Amino acid sequence: MNHNRVAERIIVSGKVQGVAFRAYAREQAEIVGIVGYVQNLPDGTVEIWAEGEQDAVEEMKDWCKHGPVLADVFEVHSNPVALEGFISFDIRR
Repeated sequence: MNHNRVAERIIVSGKVQGVAFRAYAREQAEIVGIVGYVQNLPDGTVEIWAEGEQDAVEEMKDWCKHGPVLADVFEVHSNPVALEGFISFDIRR
């Protein structure tokens, strides 16, 4: 198991707003053990800031490729970002 803490900004596009994507993303974040946030962006995408062990962040990115059952994910982009030190995973409006 890789014990390096990393942070990634993940942008998910497709039919990802209005399908409870944020609620399910928070649930998934708790399952894999990451902190950060999820929010809808004005352009119709969803942004996820994921901080945690490398393996957990990778699991979160894999989940984003399909999302919740009502979502229709078109694309997932991610890039490394600096650790911000979040202590929970929150839904932002």
